[in-house]
Amino acid sequence: MKIALVCPASLPATQFGGIVFLAVDLAQEISEMGHNVTIYTTDLDFSNGPNKFNKKLPRIEKFEKFLINRTHVWFSLKLFFVNTSMSKEIENDKPDIIHTIGLRSFQSIIAWRVSKKLNIPLVVSDQGGLTT
Repeated sequence: MKIALVCPASLPATQFGGIVFLAVDLAQEISEMGHNVTIYTTDLDFSNGPNKFNKKLPRIEKFEKFLINRTHVWFSLKLFFVNTSMSKEIENDKPDIIHTIGLRSFQSIIAWRVSKKLNIPLVVSDQGGLTT
């Protein structure tokens, strides 16, 4: 099965917290079961601050048995990161299911819109605080 995990941050932004760890743990476990897993996320780096994005991070990165697909954030409002090109990335990959982590994010809106547009089942995990 082709599984899309969608979240506002992923590796290397471990300081972002639980959403990152949940996405990576899920990707590791599910890919070990033989599924094709991709984490769709932003290019948040966090090494120079909480709203620092790094265009030099690989757009597609193989990590263990899963992929991380990063798209650039064009602007952010606090922890609301706007990366519109993520939508096309997910649509082009045509996953069998989409799981979004961190309900109050632009990435969850993208996951919902792609799910609706392509009639793909959507799983929502409300991980994170009131601002993530």
